[in-house]
Amino acid sequence: MSSHLVHLQLLLKKLALAFLIFTLTRILFYLFNAHHFSDVSFDLFVYGLRFDGVAIAYLFLPLIFFQLLPIPFRNKKWYQAGLSFFFHLGNFIGIVLNLIDLAYFDFTFKRTTTDFFGMIAIGDDFITLLPHYFIDFWYDYILLIGLLVLSYYLHKKINRKELSFRSYNIKDYGIQSLILGLFTGLTIIAMRGGTQYKPINIINAGQYTKAQNTPIVLNTTFTIIKTLFDEKLKPIDYYTQEDLEKIYTPKTVIPGNGLLNGKNVVIIILESFAKEYVGGFNDGKGYTPFLDSLL
Repeated sequence: MSSHLVHLQLLLKKLALAFLIFTLTRILFYLFNAHHFSDVSFDLFVYGLRFDGVAIAYLFLPLIFFQLLPIPFRNKKWYQAGLSFFFHLGNFIGIVLNLIDLAYFDFTFKRTTTDFFGMIAIGDDFITLLPHYFIDFWYDYILLIGLLVLSYYLHKKINRKELSFRSYNIKDYGIQSLILGLFTGLTIIAMRGGTQYKPINIINAGQYTKAQNTPIVLNTTFTIIKTLFDEKLKPIDYYTQEDLEKIYTPKTVIPGNGLLNGKNVVIIILESFAKEYVGGFNDGKGYTPFLDSLL
């Protein structure tokens, strides 16, 4: 192969490995959650490659740029080590995010989005429950280690630690710059998910299957990327707290004489329960015989 295409060949092999790892995580996701899906066909895994391409283009953007950057010392061992770092970093993030839903999908029935991180940031429940996650979902961590070891082994097989050094002339810089430019264009297309008018989004998975099976076509890295910059609803305050308390306040003060009379007070709060359902408020016509007896 021409020396001009050596780095392009290496890059294509690394990206192919990334697609393989993403496909394995999708297969694992289906195997662990198969009871939630029906009429699953092989083509769903093929369609999923389009959404994998978007996630991979984002995760491995530094690798793509520096692998094809037309500089002569990229053949050096230290530079190749840097490229390996970018590969393993993107690969680690992709595996971790996709393995989240092996266990978490049972609770949400959808691919995880950025609201997950907002949830764990509120309060200390996540920290309290973290030891239980390690115990209950131990298999996730074994799979994480297994996929990392597999990807490391395969990457080591396809990656050349040190290529022969050669100085660049004007022609070399021109050809390498052309390769970088062309592949940059392809990367942008991959980030958009194709050449259509609008970049693909989570809803586009519905083009390939029924709503129940769209999580198979999607991947968690994609859904997090697509919701990362979603504009959040901003609360609008029409009144100050002082104004609200003047208009209405739910706080009720019941005065007493301070003496105990030996009676218990029970407060029953019903969510979204209208008066017309309680017989005690409607001459016995209702659906709450026990509450009626208390009333």
